[in-house]
Formats: sequence, structure tokens, C-alpha cells
Amino acid sequence: MKIKRAHAPGADSAQSQLAPDSYTVRKADHRLVEAKLAGEPLAGERVASKEPRPAAPSGPRSARLLTNHQVFALASIGAELERYYGQPQEAAWVFQDGTFYLLRSRSLLI
Repeated sequence: MKIKRAHAPGADSAQSQLAPDSYTVRKADHRLVEAKLAGEPLAGERVASKEPRPAAPSGPRSARLLTNHQVFALASIGAELERYYGQPQEAAWVFQDGTFYLLRSRSLLI
């Protein structure tokens, strides 16, 4: 299972100039297998937008955007969505005031 977290609120990978942090989680036990930090520019075209872009971090980061506990919580939400819909889901979420809020979920075509 993949979990991604963009650098700034509202800046998903389609809208941001930076790749998001990426976390790989084992489905069976939601154990974190790999964490890749953001900060490298995305390859390809920039998305045109009238909205101002969030400021990009300067230089390499050493701190992850999600804690192990948050990754586990999101993996649990993802597993619950998959059980409910009967197939893998791509979900968009926000984290505010210590709570994850699900914005949308759709079937992941694999």
C-alpha cells in the first residue's frame, strides 16, 4: 500500500512542483517498509494553475511529514475503504487538528 503526503496543505502531487513524501506499507500488518522524503522536483510539465503555489522547502529535509503512528492510521483507513468497496482505493485526505478527514475515494485501476 502506498501513502503520499504533499509538502503543503492543498498541494497534491498534481498541483505541486515537488514530489510528495511516499510511504510504502505492508498490507498484512500495516508495517512501514519504506519512507522516501519529498524535496526533489517532479519530472515533466508543470501544471498551469491560477492559485498561488505553496513555498517549496529549501534544501534537503531530514524530517518526515508523517509519523509512524499517522502512517499506521492512514493504512488502517485505506484497508477499511478497500474492505468496504471490495477493491483497492485511491483516497484523498487532509490532516487538521490531530484528525484525518477523508475528502474522496475512488477505485484504483490496477
